[in-house]
Amino acid sequence: MPTQAHHNGRKLVPLAAALLIALASQTALAEKHGHDMEQHGSHEHGVARLTIAATEDGLEIMLESPAANVFGFEHNAKSEAEHEVVHAALETLQDGAALFAINDAAACKLESANVESAIATRHDAEKHDEHDHDKAEKHDEHDHDKHAADKSTHSDVDATWAYHCAQPAAIDSVNVKLFSAFPQGFEEIDVEWVTASNAGKAELEQDGTVSLKP
Repeated sequence: MPTQAHHNGRKLVPLAAALLIALASQTALAEKHGHDMEQHGSHEHGVARLTIAATEDGLEIMLESPAANVFGFEHNAKSEAEHEVVHAALETLQDGAALFAINDAAACKLESANVESAIATRHDAEKHDEHDHDKAEKHDEHDHDKHAADKSTHSDVDATWAYHCAQPAAIDSVNVKLFSAFPQGFEEIDVEWVTASNAGKAELEQDGTVSLKP
């Protein structure tokens, strides 16, 4: 089951927050344009956005991605095989230590992970209820899901990982391993990062290290 990220007591360092707001304003038009394109059916599979932000005691990493990059499809899981795919993908996303490596000097440890997706939510609900409903109820439920899926064009995955670091001032790089974790999914990841003193962008087309330096 996805765990909820705990944000109480963790705030972006003041300057980092200001820089993050600046980055957000710079990308607002691009985001709006991307949203408008999605609304018109231009959903760019293979592409995702990753945001790395400094906190008072570590890092927070946020992923925004089409569901197809993670699950291989964008409809609610229908077969047992598809449910297994969703379950495996969610377990992979929960293992932030396997997806990201922060430079050793910072001594960071994954504190929490949160994954939000309509597909994941539906998967959890169905697996929880499968022993509590008779076949007729399941049939009606699946029919409803089918109609809902037909009406929905796209589905997204939003994931957040929070890391506590013993030496947060020593953080200077993050190794991203999403491509090898989902070899049939990601083709390009646009990275935005912000620390107490710097902010920047990078583009990855394979696993690689993002330097959090100017």
